[in-house]
Amino acid sequence: MGFFDSIFGIDVFGDGKPGMLDDAVILGMLEEDEHRECKGDDDFDEEDEAIASGAVDEIFDF
Repeated sequence: MGFFDSIFGIDVFGDGKPGMLDDAVILGMLEEDEHRECKGDDDFDEEDEAIASGAVDEIFDF
């Protein structure tokens, strides 16, 4: 495993190969989720609702 290889092996950006930036996004999401759990903020907010409805996919043309 080289220095720029992905730890998780998940291609978040969809560029064909997972890398360190993909890992940074995953770790950031996990950290934010952990912070919400510690704070007790489990409410379903507007951002979560937009993602669940698919509105975000339409904006970025996924």
